[in-house]
Amino acid sequence: MFYVCDKKGDRMAAVAICRDISERKKAEKTILDTRNFMEDVIRTSADGIVVADTLTTITMMNEAAERILGYSKEELLGRRTHDFIPGSEWDERDRLLEEVASGKKAVCSYEHHWIKKDGQVIDLGVSIG
Repeated sequence: MFYVCDKKGDRMAAVAICRDISERKKAEKTILDTRNFMEDVIRTSADGIVVADTLTTITMMNEAAERILGYSKEELLGRRTHDFIPGSEWDERDRLLEEVASGKKAVCSYEHHWIKKDGQVIDLGVSIG
């Protein structure tokens, strides 16, 4: 809002600019509802789910992943998935990540190993999408 003043500087009128933001508010609600739904799916899934960003930094995981991998959320959040995968498998994993990130593939499914907290190496079936 701004004011219109006369030559003496006295306020004569106030001007407000209004826009209809109903569509933006609906879109924001849809995004929030979708996010909450996805978080519920991840949280309640019997399968272990680990969400990582494009730099492979773990940003979210569910309780099933904690049980399978042997680490708590606090121990994994903010760490890179590469920290738990044998180095000999990094190149293949990076290649598959690039295929998904570039749009060449919508989803890649493959098998790799994960080093659990107790040092045990387990086989994992993984889907990246």
